[in-house]
Amino acid sequence: MLSLLLAAATLAAAPAVSFEATSELLSSGSVQQRVDPAKKIYVVVEGMRGQAAPEVAAKLVADTFAAKAGPGKLAEAAAAASAKVFAEAGKKAELKGMGALLVGAAVSGDRLHIAHVGDCRAWRLRAGKLEQLTADHTLLNDYLKTRKLTPEEIKAFPYKHVVVRAVGMKATVEAEVREEALQPGDRYLLASAELQVALEVDAIAKALGAPQPAKALRDAAAAIGVKDLGLMVLAVGGGK
Repeated sequence: MLSLLLAAATLAAAPAVSFEATSELLSSGSVQQRVDPAKKIYVVVEGMRGQAAPEVAAKLVADTFAAKAGPGKLAEAAAAASAKVFAEAGKKAELKGMGALLVGAAVSGDRLHIAHVGDCRAWRLRAGKLEQLTADHTLLNDYLKTRKLTPEEIKAFPYKHVVVRAVGMKATVEAEVREEALQPGDRYLLASAELQVALEVDAIAKALGAPQPAKALRDAAAAIGVKDLGLMVLAVGGGK
């Protein structure tokens, strides 16, 4: 278990706005996190379960993405990580087919740049309202593009957690990217896929609004038996 508290940093383009990053990690190695305070880079990576060497894939992706990432360069960093994992997988039979899922962010001025591949997610709590900022790259979401399902049908869908895009399964990958304007009081959450499997949306929102949100999220997940979880919370200063 790792608890990391980063010192508050002032955003260059908006001197009145500050943010604080906290992270929690419960992992046997298949979930990795990297933080670069100088570059303001944050990434959570989860090795693909059921595939070869998830711990190896997660470490390669986390290291490569963190080294290459920056504002406007998150997609390139994800592609570089995919190339690295794919190349390594080709060298040893026991690594063939390994891959990982990621969600990463970079802060530049008063902007937050986000990239994700797979079903690791980014969330935002603003004025008490929780919003999912990323759309999972899963078979369920692909299916929903062609057919509407009721909430009951979605809950019963047998392949809702099957991912259709991952880092390292091919020589390159297309990360989905977006940019958000930071506002005082915002709390952004980057989390591995296990969080949304374990906790309902209301529970995530409640924990994210707690005085120590990263710890609250970790404790809520650990209480129901989650053993592999990575999460980071970016809290923007100035809110009430």
